[in-house]
Amino acid sequence: MTARAVVAGRNAAVDTNRPETRPALIGATAHQAGTVRFGADPASSALDVSCKAHDLDNLYVVDTSFFPSIGAVNPSLTAIANALRVGDHLIERLA
Repeated sequence: MTARAVVAGRNAAVDTNRPETRPALIGATAHQAGTVRFGADPASSALDVSCKAHDLDNLYVVDTSFFPSIGAVNPSLTAIANALRVGDHLIERLA
């Protein structure tokens, strides 16, 4: 039994040649990103270029929400690289 048939029901007939009869697959995932704008101007962004909140001196955002959009691949390595970059910034700032 295919995943499509399971979603539609065990005894349901699914015509895979007709897109309108195909049930949506459950379990699709998406990488959320792009919810916090960053930039130099506090009037048009929430974070500066170091991912620090303009309004709070001790808040940094290092997840994928600062991404302008999501790419075609998993963003984990890019998020990790940015977290390391921000960490280096914090070490310099607090030294």
